Amino acid sequence: MKILLITHYYKHKNAMASVRPIKLAKYFAQEGHEVTVLTSMQKDNWCKQEIVPKPTKDIREVYAPEHRGMRWLRKLYGVMQKRGKRKLQKIEKNNKEIDVTIATKTNEIETTKVHKGVLQKVKSYIVWLYYYACDRLENYFLYRGFVNEIKKQNLQGFDYVIATYPGAGVHNAGVWVKKTGRAKRFVADYRDPAYNPGGRSRKIEALHDKKVQDKAVYTADIIVCVSKGMAETLREQYKKQKIAPIFVVHNGFDLEDHITNETEVLERDKFNFVYTGALYNGRRTVQMLAEVLEEIIAEGIIAKDKLAIHYAGADYTELLTQLKPYGLQEIAVNHGYVTRSQSLAMQEQADVVLLLNWNQDNYTGVIPGKLYEYMAAKRTICALIMGNQSESETAKMIREGCLGCACEQAKENDQVDLKQYMTNMFLRFENGEHIKIDSDSIQQYEYRCLAQRYLNILAENKEI
Repeated sequence: MKILLITHYYKHKNAMASVRPIKLAKYFAQEGHEVTVLTSMQKDNWCKQEIVPKPTKDIREVYAPEHRGMRWLRKLYGVMQKRGKRKLQKIEKNNKEIDVTIATKTNEIETTKVHKGVLQKVKSYIVWLYYYACDRLENYFLYRGFVNEIKKQNLQGFDYVIATYPGAGVHNAGVWVKKTGRAKRFVADYRDPAYNPGGRSRKIEALHDKKVQDKAVYTADIIVCVSKGMAETLREQYKKQKIAPIFVVHNGFDLEDHITNETEVLERDKFNFVYTGALYNGRRTVQMLAEVLEEIIAEGIIAKDKLAIHYAGADYTELLTQLKPYGLQEIAVNHGYVTRSQSLAMQEQADVVLLLNWNQDNYTGVIPGKLYEYMAAKRTICALIMGNQSESETAKMIREGCLGCACEQAKENDQVDLKQYMTNMFLRFENGEHIKIDSDSIQQYEYRCLAQRYLNILAENKEI
């Protein structure tokens, strides 16, 4: 088969979202298929670190330059950044009530509290409109950059175009490739949900997300999701319409990534927790673990100076904010930005790897890519899942696979179970044990197997 894979995230971006397209392309090519990867040099807000990609001999890799409109928009960002910060500070101040002294008809002075609600709402709307417009423009320029490069490189004659979300511009480019006849069939690949009304602050944002999703879903010949929950959500959203068949191909891990000379040696006389990645402005949080650790330390089960929480990423300040109410900020260790191989080395040195996620109304079935890395590292997983929905797919995978423990905010007694689990872990640590998990359930998540499943889906659905 001749396959075009369109993705915003690839080798040049040091981000978890890059792993899926990299591994699919790798194993598609190893199976003898002709693979072209089209990606973009356009920068984004989620990936703070970019790297120089190494070319692959058996994969054609096309890096679309950043669209000139995006370069103009970036200049605007530079001008507005300082002004935006000042405006946001003013908006926060307007949330507070201020004392205003006025004279009454009898010349008596009284203090009246006035809340500047209307002004605050107007300013808040202007700021929102600015960021919303910028987001729309970024995705449009991403799309235009892809289309321009496809024309320039004369990319055509494909059996399949696979556009892997995130990025509305990515799916729009996939739709364009299918409609212009450059590929026979279009696969809409969802690593993250495109339409998530519960995660949007304004209705217009959710409506736009739905419009983007509709365009991809109604054009797609095959739809692939990374979790059962995400697939079920899509089926429910389109139960009254006829759409393409939906399949599940999870994210996974590549054992070859764990053959490394990197040495991130953590202190072996301490019980080491490790988390690498984003905290999404506090949506991912260690709060439940911090509460448990505070109690365990107070009960004398383990000394605070025997604990360390190692963090790698851009949100160390947020982590300290989460730990401070429990007096645990001093056990945090900041590694800053690290390469993926360094991140994997940290995980393999850990006693417990932390998996932070949320599961709530309109946002279920999301499985962090970190889960699969942790499987390959064979370290005990502690999942901390916020949100008002229990029995998440992530928690089920951990419990059924005996991979560690899962603590869900929405599930009664989970925090009690977490405390008991960590107490047992600490007692074993004090006896000199450094525990590794050994589960037969993880082999199915090797990317070599997942890519083969993906190819089988493509082959079996050619004529649908």
